[in-house]
Amino acid sequence: MQKKPAVTRAFSLPCCGLTSVTIGDGVTSIEDHAFNDCDSLTSITILDSVTSIGASAFWDCTSLTSVTIGNGVTSIGDDAFYGCDNLQCNEYGNALYLGNDANPYLLLMKAKDASITSVEIHETTRFIHNYAFNSCASLASVTIGKNVTSIGENAFAFCDSLTTVTIPDSVTEIGGWAFLECESLASITIGNGVKSIGYLAYARCSSLDSVTFEGTMAEWNAVEKANDWAQECPLLTEVKCSDGTVSV
Repeated sequence: MQKKPAVTRAFSLPCCGLTSVTIGDGVTSIEDHAFNDCDSLTSITILDSVTSIGASAFWDCTSLTSVTIGNGVTSIGDDAFYGCDNLQCNEYGNALYLGNDANPYLLLMKAKDASITSVEIHETTRFIHNYAFNSCASLASVTIGKNVTSIGENAFAFCDSLTTVTIPDSVTEIGGWAFLECESLASITIGNGVKSIGYLAYARCSSLDSVTFEGTMAEWNAVEKANDWAQECPLLTEVKCSDGTVSV
């Protein structure tokens, strides 16, 4: 069987002063560590033929400022862009599987470009960064990995197609505006590990009528909640806990 073309570690340290690269033309994968420590690399274009980006593929590419990822990519490995602290501009395709410590900027998706409908966030991922899926209007299904500890500000704001979300027990913090104006969101299950819910986290979710907290009423009352966490949710009157209900 013919082996599918891949980019291997051939470009690892020191990359010979490489400043930009376009990957495609039949290449289907970028393997683990392929561009490690290419500290002169400033821009990357990944064409639609590429389906996967390996773990640590662009680790510590400290000069990298721009990434364009094609629609063929469906997986990004752990630490793929770790240490790319100058990465500020990217175009994102339809990646569905996000590894651990993806660069915060890499998780930004433009509403006008995002046709993504479902996301599985890998169980090694620890943080869902601010604005990670903001305004992804077609996003209807989210699976949050069981090691995620925080959901950033505006992470899923204006995701109009979301109808239900389950937040695992590992999450301790839900940031402000995290689910702001998710107009179709009707049902939320919040794990008993949550300690704080930020300002307007679920505000203006006009369809929201069911919130279940997987802990006791006493534990829910102990959660640090901004006063307006569920502002303008006309259908929401109570939170269901394991031993009863608490009025909103």
